[in-house]
Amino acid sequence: MHLSKAVVRIPTLNFCDGITEANLGMPDFERAMLQHELYCKALEECGLELINLPPDADHPDACFVEDAAVVVDDTVVIARLGHPSRRGEEKSVEAALQVFKQLRHIEPPGTMDGGDIMRVGDHYFIGISQRTNKEGATQLATILKSLGKAVTTISVEKFIHLKTYVSSIDDHTVLCLDGCISNEELQPATRIIMVPAEEHWAANCAGVNGFVLIPANCPRTAAALQEAGKKILPLEMSEFQKMDGRLTCLSILF
Repeated sequence: MHLSKAVVRIPTLNFCDGITEANLGMPDFERAMLQHELYCKALEECGLELINLPPDADHPDACFVEDAAVVVDDTVVIARLGHPSRRGEEKSVEAALQVFKQLRHIEPPGTMDGGDIMRVGDHYFIGISQRTNKEGATQLATILKSLGKAVTTISVEKFIHLKTYVSSIDDHTVLCLDGCISNEELQPATRIIMVPAEEHWAANCAGVNGFVLIPANCPRTAAALQEAGKKILPLEMSEFQKMDGRLTCLSILF
């Protein structure tokens, strides 16, 4: 599927007050801003037009826009974020996307984060996790099926989100942290690239129009992607990793 746009949001000054379990230290705000700028430039290099949202000082995690919505063809499903402190982030995302898409919403008591939703062609995987509960997953599955999509739910045990350890980079190819999920569970993906434990950040990469945004310093995964015919764009993500952030977290692509 050809992508043309990306919703992004620069970090706010209180970015370091966001939610994290990473134990990697305090992020450097100036360095985070530079890394975000380079991320946005990479999206533009992939042919995307950026939709820039203003920083949201009320929500330190709001730069991780992926969690606020899931775009499905001509529909956008607005999330009800799983962590109470993040609820409200979705309002400006909804305002930006309603110009392009018809809206559906996850309603209480359902919760859903976009980081738990992975698309492989017309098949959607929904992670039931710390942030996406069974009610939210059921609501989303109902919407997806009404739009002609197939759905698989996966229980997420050890990670915050499904896409912490598995991500799709095109309609057929999935990256997966070695030992976390079986090939059978990832059908209909026809090509599965296993990511070694020492490069676990690379289990989350962003596929954009034949390119793959990949965390820097993951040589084995980079080589596997190049062997699969992908053009890779390595990006430093250290300051976002300190806040449990990964590459797909920083944008909504459509």
